[in-house]
Amino acid sequence: MKSIQRLITLLLLSSIVVALSVAVIAGYQQSQINTQALYDAELHSIGQSLLMVDISQQTTQPVTDMAIQIWHDDVLIFRSANTPEGRMSQKLGYSDANFKDDRWRILGLAQASKTIFVAYSISQKEVYTDKIITSAILPLVLALPVLALLIVSSVRLGLSPLSYLTQTLATRKLSQLDPIKMSSSFAELNPVVSTINQLLTKVQDGLTREKSFNGNVAHELRTPLSTLAMTLHNAISDLENQTQSPTQAQHLQRLHKGLNEVKRLTNVVNQLLLLTQTQPQQHQIRWTQVKLVPLLQDVIGDLYPQFINRSQAIELVCEIPLGSTIQSEPELIATVLINVLQNANKYADEGSTIMVYVRLCESEPEFVELVIENSGEAVSDEVLANLTKRFYRASTHLQFKGSGLGLALVQQIVEVHHGEIHFMNSPLLGGLRVSILLPYNA
Repeated sequence: MKSIQRLITLLLLSSIVVALSVAVIAGYQQSQINTQALYDAELHSIGQSLLMVDISQQTTQPVTDMAIQIWHDDVLIFRSANTPEGRMSQKLGYSDANFKDDRWRILGLAQASKTIFVAYSISQKEVYTDKIITSAILPLVLALPVLALLIVSSVRLGLSPLSYLTQTLATRKLSQLDPIKMSSSFAELNPVVSTINQLLTKVQDGLTREKSFNGNVAHELRTPLSTLAMTLHNAISDLENQTQSPTQAQHLQRLHKGLNEVKRLTNVVNQLLLLTQTQPQQHQIRWTQVKLVPLLQDVIGDLYPQFINRSQAIELVCEIPLGSTIQSEPELIATVLINVLQNANKYADEGSTIMVYVRLCESEPEFVELVIENSGEAVSDEVLANLTKRFYRASTHLQFKGSGLGLALVQQIVEVHHGEIHFMNSPLLGGLRVSILLPYNA
């Protein structure tokens, strides 16, 4: 993930390095020009001085930095040891020439029959120039690390309000939708905070309206459904107490079917309402200590007639103490158990076996593992991947009545508990194996 702070720091450092490099190159070139002008001026000064000196005897003197020749007509009357025996240059004024294994800058001056040649070593001049430029640039180079540190500190300080806002948002719970309170005098940050607060307010209002709508819809649907179920039940009771003709028997059969559909619709309404109420981002659990094993025994006892009707054997294997608890709401965890066990009862074959295990998770001892597996045919990978999708019905299970909401609700409740749910084929019984991990309190 890219960082604005790192990007700004790199851009500033890169800009400074590029600007400094351009300045150094331009300064080096200008220093070369200025140094050459200075040396040329010195040559001219020395040449003019030598024109004023009267030298009539041929001499040779060692001169370290400068090369000098004095000619009277075509006779060399004075030269330094670092000059050739012939003329250093064949023309007056400034010129360049090679001798004595070096490159020289030469100035030729003439007055009457006297000719003066004065020269300096170009390589020696470049050495001096490099020393001057190095002494000027070295402080800038040494200041770069300090400048980089100052830039990093300045950028970090300048972006500290944004970092504080980022940290505030990162540490907020998803259910915390109250406006952000952040006092900032920065003009760039205030619109961001204001926009975020407006979004939070809109989300809060939307959730409030959704909860109100769901509550009203559930209430409006439950009341007529309850009335309709009661009416159908009374009509069925009246017909069953009478001597039935073939026509009445058909009516009775239709009433039973209608009552079953009303019950199914009531269950769908209840599950939709519970799905809305248990959104992990908004639901606030009223945490209590729930004894898992006794609750599981009660749920199995309540559903036992359904297992008997299909000649199914159900066995509970408990590997944790009976008094062990989990943090939950009894109604929520009971909903999980009921939905998973009803699925096992519905989709397992008649006369099959259903195993229920309660034990500590081997890989994560802080979790208790609840496993429900049934005998039957293996489930395809496609079905396993889509089991918790809302309203999903496998093509091989269309003959079973259901809404496709049960396992979606189970997964959502498990997420509210910060647990995990996994589906796979049972290696022991061959059918579906559901593994639920919940935080455990010994």
